[in-house]
Amino acid sequence: MRTIIVDDEKLSRDLIRTLLKDHPLIETIAECTNGLEALQCIVDTQPDLVFLDIQMPDLNGFQVIKELPGDNKPLFIFVTAYDKYALHAFEVSAVDYLLKPFTEERFNSAIQKAFSHVSGTRQSEFNKAVEKLLAIYADLKLKDIKKEWLNRILVRENKKIFLVSLKDVYCLEASGDYVRVHLKNKSHLVNNSLNNLETQLDPDQFVRIQRSAIINKERIKEFIPHFNGEYVIVLENDLQVKLSRSYKHLFKELAGNK
Repeated sequence: MRTIIVDDEKLSRDLIRTLLKDHPLIETIAECTNGLEALQCIVDTQPDLVFLDIQMPDLNGFQVIKELPGDNKPLFIFVTAYDKYALHAFEVSAVDYLLKPFTEERFNSAIQKAFSHVSGTRQSEFNKAVEKLLAIYADLKLKDIKKEWLNRILVRENKKIFLVSLKDVYCLEASGDYVRVHLKNKSHLVNNSLNNLETQLDPDQFVRIQRSAIINKERIKEFIPHFNGEYVIVLENDLQVKLSRSYKHLFKELAGNK
């Protein structure tokens, strides 16, 4: 069983690696220290099992699972200190967990459970359990009192996965089934919809100015009058985006920022 250890704490990674030495049927192929690194590593290596910390820099454990493509995901053993999502993760019988600090006996029990999933037809049951867990996570996020606006966008490009900070984004433009993210001197395509991204963006920073475009208010350079009461908004990277008539009521607000 090819295995990846994902944890931002070195002591935790060292402990898991040491305990795995007593399990000759398990091969540790990589170690990762954050969620983004883990996502890239899982996509590249296709492991059978992942020891996955829940709270990590960049992407947390739930976000890593959510961003993995396809249905045939690896098995996950959560390694976590207590947090508000952990107890819900524990309720999913097909996903095991190790609550820090854990004993060698508890670790071995989790390993045996992983092997039981590998045999027979348990993978489909595991995939359904993971989907249930992600639904629980999404529901809990919606119930958070404080609205957390998106501050980074995940980009997959040329077999690489990386994060783009929204403060560096000038414009988000619909492009078929994708969204083109315009930066200062380049752009990236992301697999998302403009409508979905709009609900996650801070309205104090981003505004939709036409059906196919959302701009960063802080990147507005100037306005050029166009036909029929429309305007062309020029951004600081000289990208020109039309403020359509349907959104012309926003002109005074946007012009007031300049």
